[in-house]
Amino acid sequence: MSITSELIIKLKGTIDIKREYSCNELEKIITDIYEHVYNNKKYKIKSKREPTNYNIFVKKHYSILHKMYPFLSRGLIMRQCGIMWRTAKENSIDPFEWDFYSI
Repeated sequence: MSITSELIIKLKGTIDIKREYSCNELEKIITDIYEHVYNNKKYKIKSKREPTNYNIFVKKHYSILHKMYPFLSRGLIMRQCGIMWRTAKENSIDPFEWDFYSI
């Protein structure tokens, strides 16, 4: 069950529809219920995943290629990054050590 559905179920059981609530009272009720449901479920905020070696490689070489060839589209630059990565791996060379730009 999602946190929203649990919140609504508990809210239905807590609020008396015959009574008039002020905005502050409703806010406190909703906040209390939310904190109770959230803490009982122990929802965890997903942490950001560590970048892979390929992500780091692309981040470095994308900017270099974009400066060298500003007229190329993003897709073509990404394709070139992929070719560079694959070529280095096929030749058993560390992609971070190889100089791709010397002719």
